[in-house]
Amino acid sequence: MKGRLVGLALLLTWFARLDVAHAQDTASGQAFGTTLDFAGTNIVNQSNTGVHTAPNPANTPNPDAFDATAAGSTVPAAPLADVVTGPSRTRGCASSSGCANLFPTPAPGDALAPSLASKEFVFSEGGNSTTSVLIGQAQGNNVLDVVSDGAAALVACAPNAAPTVTATSHVNALVIAGNPVPIPGNQPPNTSITSSQTQLLILNEQFCPDPAAPAGTTTCTVNAAHAKFINGAQSFDLKVSGATASVTSPNCGGGASGCGPQLGNSNKTSQIVQSDRQTPKSPQIPAVGDPIRFTVSAVNSAATSDTCTAAQQTGHNLRVIDRIPLGVTVDLASITVQTDNGAPTPTTGTIAACPADLQFPGCEPEPASDPSRQCLTVTAGDIAPQQTKKVSFIGTVNSTATGGTSVGCDNSGQGRGICNVALIQVDEVQNPSGTPRTSSIVCPKASSGDFLRTTGGGGCSLGSSPRAAASEGWPVALVGVLLAARRWRKRRSAP
Repeated sequence: MKGRLVGLALLLTWFARLDVAHAQDTASGQAFGTTLDFAGTNIVNQSNTGVHTAPNPANTPNPDAFDATAAGSTVPAAPLADVVTGPSRTRGCASSSGCANLFPTPAPGDALAPSLASKEFVFSEGGNSTTSVLIGQAQGNNVLDVVSDGAAALVACAPNAAPTVTATSHVNALVIAGNPVPIPGNQPPNTSITSSQTQLLILNEQFCPDPAAPAGTTTCTVNAAHAKFINGAQSFDLKVSGATASVTSPNCGGGASGCGPQLGNSNKTSQIVQSDRQTPKSPQIPAVGDPIRFTVSAVNSAATSDTCTAAQQTGHNLRVIDRIPLGVTVDLASITVQTDNGAPTPTTGTIAACPADLQFPGCEPEPASDPSRQCLTVTAGDIAPQQTKKVSFIGTVNSTATGGTSVGCDNSGQGRGICNVALIQVDEVQNPSGTPRTSSIVCPKASSGDFLRTTGGGGCSLGSSPRAAASEGWPVALVGVLLAARRWRKRRSAP
């Protein structure tokens, strides 16, 4: 009898350890159509599923899974906002055996079912949105109009494999203070738009994976559009079509095959400065002789874990290859490297013909590969997990960058702007070009036949369009049509 009791105690201890290990595996997700904060207080929160987690005893029929939806809605809240959103949904499973009931056959998401078998996962889908903010308060126009087709975020983890982390979103139309910004195709992640009306405007904002997530947690957050602006003394924070997926599990450690630096959250900025090379110029219109500070921030968002050591997550031999913008002369003596929040340190760089096998996308109509162009290469040593290294340099606008049909802006603010692409490379990179990041300085006034378009991962520029003169107002009209259509569908679906 004593032996049986000892055996039973050992068995109960084993099950208790299983429960503790199982409790470490969690899944959470959230999706929404539109949120708007005014002076720090939320005033619009539409089609929001709220945050759902597993395991949770309240989840039925399976405590290890959740499937939450939020219906579409309409908010006529002029003069602050006018919002129409479609339904949102978030699904998740905290069991490595998978939750087949979340993708029943047949269903629109059925194609995901095989990839999520035997995995812990979260799949969130933010609803579509037609949002207008500060109605009629920009010289008779709305400060901002955004039309989005929605957003989706997925995190899936399987034993001994790198986690699957994906995000998508799309903005169909964008109008700033009555000025249309036509959208040519899908926006690259974290595409910034410069505007005097907004302090921040990012399309396809992504943190995937999010470097701020705790160790052992993989999180992906995406917003089709994120804008911050100030009206009078009050601040506004707008997010359109958002989705978040997060899994905490040893399975998300990545295993031996999933270790390595993660540079996807790196970014690039361009800023025109005054002759002191420190004070920003206002307005940001490039003229001959202006210094421009270009900064490439290499961010290694990889985190150490039980399965991926700091050495495995480190990027070795970091180098930034910047294709020098047309009409700009680089000052080699201005190059610096800054590690995290430390002081910038002077360093050296070399200028030579751009390698023919490298691709510099995002500055159309310039070709992605052009060995006749000049490239600046700066090496910055190794980049540790959770570390940021900023490579900065000054370029001066020369006489070939003066408006008209060439790069730059003329005295009336017309031209193609100044666009720049940099490649971020480490020895462990999985493609020959590395991680491209783009920034643009935009001419503020489009001539007839030109239109604003997004480019690369950090800006917008001007480019010719034979249809622009005839269709310059189409985004404004499109916003109105879609707004009316979604209101009509909402009324038809009401009981």
